[in-house]
Amino acid sequence: MTSVEEQASPPTTVPWVPLWPLSPQAQQAEWGTFRVAANTALAAAPAITTAPLTKKQGSSGLSVSGGTDILVAVGGTYELDVAVSIQGLTDWAIISVYHLRGGATVDSVDFVAGNNPSTSQFFGGASSVAFGGVQAGDKFNVTITPATAATLDSRSNVTVVQVPVAVAISPVNPTYGTSLPASPADGQEAILVDSILNPTYQWRFRYNASSSSPYKWEFVGGSDKSHVIDTSEAIGTANAWANLATDGPLFTAPRAGEYRASYSLFCSSSDGSAAIMYGGICLGDTGALSYSGGQIWLGGVGAVGEVKQTLAAGETLKVRYFAVNTVGKTFANRNLHIRPVRVA
Repeated sequence: MTSVEEQASPPTTVPWVPLWPLSPQAQQAEWGTFRVAANTALAAAPAITTAPLTKKQGSSGLSVSGGTDILVAVGGTYELDVAVSIQGLTDWAIISVYHLRGGATVDSVDFVAGNNPSTSQFFGGASSVAFGGVQAGDKFNVTITPATAATLDSRSNVTVVQVPVAVAISPVNPTYGTSLPASPADGQEAILVDSILNPTYQWRFRYNASSSSPYKWEFVGGSDKSHVIDTSEAIGTANAWANLATDGPLFTAPRAGEYRASYSLFCSSSDGSAAIMYGGICLGDTGALSYSGGQIWLGGVGAVGEVKQTLAAGETLKVRYFAVNTVGKTFANRNLHIRPVRVA
């Protein structure tokens, strides 16, 4: 049964990697595949055989040196995947992978290969090894030391790949504050709030420099700005748009831009006389931009509506009220929800 086991503790400076194929990113760097040039006799230990190599494919930064070494032209970290085929092996063999500099060993890893008793053959690979800190002019070398005479055949090969340097990319978080950046870049994002300590809305915008609109900060997500007044209050002015004792609900634009506003409320009459009652969104203390309601004798009716409005910074949208007469006429459960479309 074929077996491969670790012969020695790996050097602490050598990372270990699995046998699966290297990533496409790594293959964009220096790489090469080197085959054993021809069947090579392996003398029994203590004889050491260095495999004669020939380059089959790869980039120019890796080449054969002296017939048996792999020469590195570009420094970095390299992975070596060694696959060997040994014929006539009746015991074990040690596979040694060396990182050399100026003829001296910088680092090395040894593996033990065991034979298959039924075929006297070993075919397998040492787990891929990686050498860091490789410099231009360094070399890699693979040697075989078998316990018994055998033959290293030309199916054996070494694949060498340079590992790209991982570049840490810090995420670019959007700014967060009560104003937007004064000189934004195209695509920049920012979160606008009405308070850092206790915001009532959080609006995320993306700056679109290509927009033909003067409002280039485009809304991409966030919560509505909501104002709710549940208290039932009577209207004191007939046949005109009016405010109640509690003004609103209302919203003041923090920046010039386009906003979408929706409202809902409940109109009720308690005296039984016919009356037309409305609620609507107004630009400040003016008439309604959008309104709804109905004619009521006794009871109530709901009113809902929505409007998209361009506002200058500091302008106010508010819900106001209308009733033909004021006797027993009240409004309750008043809601206003604002969401930006795009702002300056």
